[in-house]
Amino acid sequence: MKFYDIDGNEIDGGQWIDLFRDNDYRQVAYWQYEGCWVSTVWLGCDYGCIPSSTTPVIFETMFYCNHLLNDQAIERYSTLNKALEGHKVWIEVAKEIHSAIEDEDQ
Repeated sequence: MKFYDIDGNEIDGGQWIDLFRDNDYRQVAYWQYEGCWVSTVWLGCDYGCIPSSTTPVIFETMFYCNHLLNDQAIERYSTLNKALEGHKVWIEVAKEIHSAIEDEDQ
């Protein structure tokens, strides 16, 4: 298994352990509002499912909303910028869901 820092540079397992223990390093972004949350983290090891891919997938965004039956989603990314963009998209999804629920309640 290969390990990578937040910038995508290859590191050894010992460095990965040290970085992974640092919550401030690992937690890239977090947002919570009215029962929905979006969390984006650095994973540091390649979670890509395509063995021939040359770009490691080292970030993950998880979306959770307790207003929905299928209440969670996970997306993974290869770069910090893509992860932050994805985080923003999931925040907008959460806001739209919350707004639609508020409209139904009125």
